[in-house]
Amino acid sequence: MATSQNGWTVITSGTDTRLAPFPWVTGRVLTGPVFTVLEHVARRFDATVEKISVPSSWGWANRTIEGSSDVSNHASGTAIDLNAPAHPLGASGTFTAAQVTAIRNILGEVSPAVRWGGDYSGRKDEMHFEITTDSATVAAVAARLTTLTAQPLEGRKMIYRAGGRYASLVHGIYAHNGSWVELASAEERTNLMRAGVPEVWILEATLYNMIHS
Repeated sequence: MATSQNGWTVITSGTDTRLAPFPWVTGRVLTGPVFTVLEHVARRFDATVEKISVPSSWGWANRTIEGSSDVSNHASGTAIDLNAPAHPLGASGTFTAAQVTAIRNILGEVSPAVRWGGDYSGRKDEMHFEITTDSATVAAVAARLTTLTAQPLEGRKMIYRAGGRYASLVHGIYAHNGSWVELASAEERTNLMRAGVPEVWILEATLYNMIHS
């Protein structure tokens, strides 16, 4: 069975049911924990690094790495390229120092499951984020992202987020002093975060129940 560079099984058709539409790119991504982890990367990138242009961002593609015979991790649905034209293959320094710091914060949140192409020892690929670990490790990281990681303090403003497929339909819940409102856009969430409102991750089912209660 053919595998991509990271050891995951190659998917030869874009209509394969193992792939699912990914809200941040024009293509698809492997379902399950990989989807959850890469969705977290993309959402945090959009919120803290730069706004994602979906037409300029890519997912699954059954191909080799450019200039190599190795099968790309895109072929297994385990990699995404974000804002590709702004961060072309081989270019270095396409992000500011502040943006690189934000990217490293994101990588810390999904460690050790994801590698950034800007960290390659050879040719850089700063648009690129890929799964680099086995399925058990990715599942553990995904579970961490979908589990409550902090408790809200009485009277504190808070943004509640969740991983999983349902979370792709909402931008979060803004809560303060016992009341809450569903955020209408990613921009609204970003503005709150820039104003210092903290963000916590909760179970997907909990977020669903908050919205539909």
